[in-house]
Amino acid sequence: MIIGNAMSRGNPCVEAVLEQSIPYMSGPQWLHDYVLRDRWVLAVAGTHGKTTTAGMATWILEACGYQPGFVIGGVPGNFDVSARLGGSPFFVIEADEYDCAFFDKTLQVRSLLPAHVDHEQPRVRSCRHL
Repeated sequence: MIIGNAMSRGNPCVEAVLEQSIPYMSGPQWLHDYVLRDRWVLAVAGTHGKTTTAGMATWILEACGYQPGFVIGGVPGNFDVSARLGGSPFFVIEADEYDCAFFDKTLQVRSLLPAHVDHEQPRVRSCRHL
């Protein structure tokens, strides 16, 4: 049984699982244990641009013939779905920034996007014209 982070104690379904001692796990834990294990994971995290960056990374791997698996928060323009298992060890995931949804990602590549343009350093801002 998979119990999502939107369900908590007091929810009739959660209470039934607990009362009947049905084994359960979180969605992120299931993803880690059954989908990402032994995969080459590229996780994209940050405040803005995660969906676009994850979609681009997936498309680059796809265009190179790797048939990556992916889980992306939106449907990338070059695909008809937001998730698939894929046909190779490569897996792109849009990493969720919520504490309750993070899981033990065994990452080979991490992509951390900037927090926001208004957090730029003055030196960076002065070089924008280049």
